[in-house]
Amino acid sequence: MDEPAGSSQMGGASSGNATAGGSGAGMTGGNSNKPSPATQNTGQNPLDEAVDSSVESSSLDEGPLNEDIPIPATTLGNAIDDLMTRWVQIFSNVSISPPILPASTIDHVKEVAEICQKHFRNANMEVCAELNRISTQWELEHPQDAFEDELNDLNAAIDRQKVLLKHAKEVMEKLTSRYFSAYPDAGKQHLT
Repeated sequence: MDEPAGSSQMGGASSGNATAGGSGAGMTGGNSNKPSPATQNTGQNPLDEAVDSSVESSSLDEGPLNEDIPIPATTLGNAIDDLMTRWVQIFSNVSISPPILPASTIDHVKEVAEICQKHFRNANMEVCAELNRISTQWELEHPQDAFEDELNDLNAAIDRQKVLLKHAKEVMEKLTSRYFSAYPDAGKQHLT
């Protein structure tokens, strides 16, 4: 089956080389995948050849971009899947679609809401706990990087506080000058 002109076997990646299935430039005919005689033996851009060879040499079947290979299951992935399942459960319990069923008792509605809320809260807590575990594990395995990140965060916080203090000082000076321009005799009379 012929591909339409402009489509590529590599997910639309085009380097301008006619053999890579690019935009059809340098191709003979409409949907033919044969290169034209003009591009077969002429001096092409060496960068295009390097890109083509690196794409061909890298195994796209084993790379992270291949959607056919499932991502290995992790604790964080499982926690996120559970969170999304609970989120969908909440929506499925509150959505209304015809035919509308007879109303449940108020106690049943409360019970279902409490259970859904509890499951969703627990799923959120599992995701947060897993993210904290991964963060702590990274900090323990890479202490120097963790110290540098902490130092950068502290420096950014100090700079932010300096900016806020400068802004507060400017606001105080502006309000004080406005007050003293409106009341020039303020603070000059001392009553004892």
